[in-house]
Amino acid sequence: MVGTMNSGVVVRELDPTEYELWDELVETSPYGTIFHTIDWLTICRDSFNLDLNIYGCFHNEELVGGCSLFAHKFKRIFNVASSTCNMTPYGGILVKRSTRKRLRNQEELQNNVLKNVLKHIKEQGFDRVSITNSTDFIDIRQFSPESWIKEINYAYYFDLSEDIEAKMPKNMKTIIRKAGQNEIKIKKESNPQCFYDLFKETYERQQLAPPAQIEFFEKILDFLHENHKGEMWIAEMPTGEVAAAEIVIWDDKRAHRWSSASNADLKSHNSTSLLLYDIFQDLKSRNFKQINLMAANTPKITKFITAFNPKLVPYYTVTSYSTKFDICRQIINLIR
Repeated sequence: MVGTMNSGVVVRELDPTEYELWDELVETSPYGTIFHTIDWLTICRDSFNLDLNIYGCFHNEELVGGCSLFAHKFKRIFNVASSTCNMTPYGGILVKRSTRKRLRNQEELQNNVLKNVLKHIKEQGFDRVSITNSTDFIDIRQFSPESWIKEINYAYYFDLSEDIEAKMPKNMKTIIRKAGQNEIKIKKESNPQCFYDLFKETYERQQLAPPAQIEFFEKILDFLHENHKGEMWIAEMPTGEVAAAEIVIWDDKRAHRWSSASNADLKSHNSTSLLLYDIFQDLKSRNFKQINLMAANTPKITKFITAFNPKLVPYYTVTSYSTKFDICRQIINLIR
């Protein structure tokens, strides 16, 4: 395994025949998540009509790092690229895990990968590049302030290794107990139409268009089922009406509360709280240690999530603009 890199470094776009190498890197990188995998990236590419560029950093022909970017035309003028897209919270930089124990050697490997990958991305001539790295990627010092604007985001992590009930505040325990008295049935059910109906309704209540269509959820649920990477759960009322639904996914690091939806008319039954509680218990029984509840960047949701007493975790977005894009951006901001 590579410890340092002084020469023999090449950064280039991966050919689809090399995608298996990328997935191997996802598994071995301390920053790899399900959102970095080829299956996830290609489903998003096809569903949202984006170009997918995967830049690999090779040292002596070994893939030691890289970055995946979705690209498209913005306003028919600007070429823009991002490590994320709709329904994908982060992606970004991957670096192969170093076998060197000394921090200095580990940082040298990471810094070399970053320096070469960022240089290559700059050479592609994008008018805007936005890279949102995973929550495990905390060192953004190589993204120089002269070239990259830095932004901090947040997620909520819930520890499943502890006693779940002991971790939750008394008022949440009361809510869950009362919800259980409503004879709500919690079960796993892979039903994209059911989920999408609730999902669409959730956005329509806010007078927003849903960020994805049902075909996207069909592809994702098929992928999760075929690869044992996640599942859909529902909370069903005694009448058979679905009150809430959750899609939970996972990788080798943690589970993720990826997407959720609920029936506003049944909100008073607290079905979502009961549903999440049962999901926590099920994941814990299967030795999951942690679940990313996300939601920390959405004020309307944080009040609900913090009632479970999770931990706040930062992650970072870095953005670079071409001169012409930055001028247009500043003019628009002045007009506003």
